[in-house]
Amino acid sequence: MKRIPPSTELTKLAEALRKDTEATDLTGELIRIGARRIVQELLEKEVEELLGRSYYERKDENMHGYRNGYKKRHLDTAEGRLMVAYQCRS
Repeated sequence: MKRIPPSTELTKLAEALRKDTEATDLTGELIRIGARRIVQELLEKEVEELLGRSYYERKDENMHGYRNGYKKRHLDTAEGRLMVAYQCRS
């Protein structure tokens, strides 16, 4: 089973939320999801630059490090607490 990055999961969540017309605070929820997605994409890009390869790309002999799962953490903002998953690495 191919895993997908957390930022892709957040995109799907935002699309599902837009279809749900019963959301009480749709604007605030979309802002929180958007902020989570931006932070998540920045964290994924940082790991990609550090390792020198993108998600699911094999490493060469000269490349160091590896992806080792995700850890969930929170980020406190004015809109509330955002849960993000950052890439663990050694």
